[in-house]
Amino acid sequence: MNFETYKKRLFELASHKNANNRSTTASYASFENIVYKFLDNVYEMYLNASTDERQEIRHIIKEHHIDSEDLREGEPIPMPFSYLLNWYVIRAIKYLEATGQEIWLIRGLVAISMLDGIHYRPDDEEHLALLYVAAEERGI
Repeated sequence: MNFETYKKRLFELASHKNANNRSTTASYASFENIVYKFLDNVYEMYLNASTDERQEIRHIIKEHHIDSEDLREGEPIPMPFSYLLNWYVIRAIKYLEATGQEIWLIRGLVAISMLDGIHYRPDDEEHLALLYVAAEERGI
């Protein structure tokens, strides 16, 4: 996969999530699995990207992020792609703790980096700490 194809697919996934804010639990879980598989398979694309390319990726995610001021009373709460990235980090932490495989540390760090500058989330700092502790406990 080249970088342009990667960006196009990322844009599709980020757009799809916001469009499906009324989806069922089953369709949400299916979509979540699609996103996780994508992130599992192409994390190296982000890892090996240039600074400008990483900025482009963050811009795609930020473009599809929804802040509290975007919410309207009575409307369903959309789930932006950035939330899935956050949950992906939690998944990476759990897999790192369970398996001790360095790949989960790298994938978690990539996801946190993709979220960089999009919004302030104390969770990101906590997740970095949890990744560190899990890696340290596994001797990584």
